[in-house]
Amino acid sequence: MKYLNLSANYDSKVTGKKDGSCAVIQKKNKSFINKVHEKAFNAFIDENLDNRNRIFITNYQIFDLSNFILQYYPTTKSVRKLDFMTFCPHELGLQFLVTNLVYNIISKFKLPIHNKITVKINTFEDEYFLIGFPMLEVNSYDFEKSTFFDYKNGKNVKYIDAEDYETAEYSRNLAKPLKLCLNSQYDYDIINTTKGIYFSSDIIEEFKKENITGYKIIEGILET
Repeated sequence: MKYLNLSANYDSKVTGKKDGSCAVIQKKNKSFINKVHEKAFNAFIDENLDNRNRIFITNYQIFDLSNFILQYYPTTKSVRKLDFMTFCPHELGLQFLVTNLVYNIISKFKLPIHNKITVKINTFEDEYFLIGFPMLEVNSYDFEKSTFFDYKNGKNVKYIDAEDYETAEYSRNLAKPLKLCLNSQYDYDIINTTKGIYFSSDIIEEFKKENITGYKIIEGILET
């Protein structure tokens, strides 16, 4: 199956945020229903930062708190209502802020265990969700079949194995995958890697049919 690398789009012409930064943010003392919820959510994110094994597929942790709603606020009045919204701060283990429409589309496909947290965006009527998918470890990559490119130096980069990849000097480590291959079959339509999150071409086609807004496709494919 072929997968495309997808991210939220920070382009100011798309988001309406002129400086290209995130469109919506959390606000202290306003984004949580109460202090208990705030403490629980922040503790969850802090635990992810302290123990990154919690974000990988073998040990992915779910945030589960009854009646939890996280509220975000547009950074300016010019921010546009999109299906994929850029948000701050970055929360390790959570990648996208999407409309109910987006989640309804992807939920028709095969998904790994994932987080889905209800979000309200102030002044927006639509229901949103903060979603996150477990990450594959580097040893899941088939480096012999994968191709990486160093855009800074304009040359292809090959890694011998996971150790070579993880210990590579800075410039080699920044190489972007043109084709990322896996050494095992994963029967999912969304696959999260250290080099980006890949959506199956079937999901992308559904996004196009439904005129989903706020995302962009990054160069490079994943093959299983």
